[in-house]
Amino acid sequence: MSPKTKKKNLILRTVNLHKTYLLGANAVAALRGVDLEIMKQEFVTIMGPSGCGKTTLLNLLGGLDYPTRGKVFLEDRDLTRFSDNELADLRRDRIGYVFQFYNLLPLMSALENVMIPLHFKGVLSTQQKKKRAMSLLSMVGLADRAKHTPSELSGGEQQRVAIARALANNPALILLDEPTGDLDSKTSREVLQLIRDLNDKGATFVASTHDKRVPLFARRNLDILDGRLVREKIIENGEVVSEREIKHDTQQDLDLDEQIKLIKARFKKRGKKLKKIPSIDKIKVAGMSGKTVKSFDEEDGEMRPGFKGDEKDEEDLEDAFTEIENITRIYRKITLDKLAKKLEKENVSLQTPLNDVLIKMIKKGIINGYFEDDNVFIREMEAEQ
Repeated sequence: MSPKTKKKNLILRTVNLHKTYLLGANAVAALRGVDLEIMKQEFVTIMGPSGCGKTTLLNLLGGLDYPTRGKVFLEDRDLTRFSDNELADLRRDRIGYVFQFYNLLPLMSALENVMIPLHFKGVLSTQQKKKRAMSLLSMVGLADRAKHTPSELSGGEQQRVAIARALANNPALILLDEPTGDLDSKTSREVLQLIRDLNDKGATFVASTHDKRVPLFARRNLDILDGRLVREKIIENGEVVSEREIKHDTQQDLDLDEQIKLIKARFKKRGKKLKKIPSIDKIKVAGMSGKTVKSFDEEDGEMRPGFKGDEKDEEDLEDAFTEIENITRIYRKITLDKLAKKLEKENVSLQTPLNDVLIKMIKKGIINGYFEDDNVFIREMEAEQ
């Protein structure tokens, strides 16, 4: 394939993709330098055990999250530079999603569920939406089940409705997260054959899975382990015809200080300004007073604060929030490590949910806290020097 043809057919590309989370007091590298290219009309599976980074990678490919470092290009557009609203529009128009548990609205019929993305796009008339949705249900073999609600459909039928819904706005890319995870073996084969048939007709699919049967229907499989793509297999008619190991430059791995520097550099490059650019030893975390504990998600270790200030402050915080989140994830690890001995003396357990730790530290004067604009609680965390 010539470079010109390759560029024309290239739908998705990632460059040195990293994603780091904070879980408890530990920084966890979910992705470590992923380089990936997806061409038009490919069916690519990303396979690996639980916790290897499959879903994290799928979220970044679909614009559901931002990377700590690296780039994601969809149709030659850099998603890492998009605002939240721009990403929402992109997901609606250019990306389709199929989930393990279908995520159909229970009170709506199959037809109405497929029409949902068309309503959000707001281009077609009601009659045109119904016609488009019926055409898609026919394509997945469910025209005679159009008026049935999800509770009246089998698991395989619900997944077919979900696939039809994902195709509604004619997306450039369809992402499938464990598409057979809730199906028996017979139904799994039927759904996978449907996906392959749609792929043969021109649709582009990327699926994450730990099911060894799924890659047999794909054109290419990528094995992922510990946040890295480690092996690529080319598949024809259910058989592996070639494979190669994917080598990595370990020098690309970043320590925490380097990650902070890169995030801050991107923060400045985007031209977003807060009252103070966070540094390695001081950072501001904003959250609604009195509701902060509820805003902390213990499962993924992220702070998701509300914010009520003047319009400029709110806009600044919203636009730059990804950079702040990334810094706080890494920064908290450094801060809590340095304060560990002092916390132990104050009988504050590091296993306590992070917000409880912060509140106790504020009460004991280990860190400072103050109110701003009446109902915005700013916590200024200072690492022990």
